[in-house]
Amino acid sequence: MSGFLGPYQRSIQIGDCKTTFLVSQTDTGGLYCVVEHDLPAGFPGPPPHAHQVTTHTFYVIQGTVRIVVDNQIIEATAGISVYIPTGVVHQFSNPGQERARMVEIDTPGSFQAYFEELRRVFPVGEPIDQLRMAQLQQQYDFIAVI
Repeated sequence: MSGFLGPYQRSIQIGDCKTTFLVSQTDTGGLYCVVEHDLPAGFPGPPPHAHQVTTHTFYVIQGTVRIVVDNQIIEATAGISVYIPTGVVHQFSNPGQERARMVEIDTPGSFQAYFEELRRVFPVGEPIDQLRMAQLQQQYDFIAVI
């Protein structure tokens, strides 16, 4: 790794959500990755979950994103950031009527592979099979909490 060369930006579509890789795990030697999520109105987000290894920092840049951290509901608007350490149950969604955009910083950067796999398994227009989703999540440090 010889330093960040940017801009990396490559976008993928996961259902109705557009995810853009701003800084890849390759750019950082696996230390972290940075993605931007363009969340459509009514986006339900992932189920409540935690990670054993991965931490997140969410930073809302447009609209309002509902972020639930340890059962505390945060209606995060543009300029609000939320840090999620390992082991903490969380989820995010856009229950509003307008699109929202959020930057997500993941450490380590290997969590980027989860988004890549989601795109591969659930191409645009394909319904999301919840059983298959649960199997996929287990492979990527995603511990669903029911």
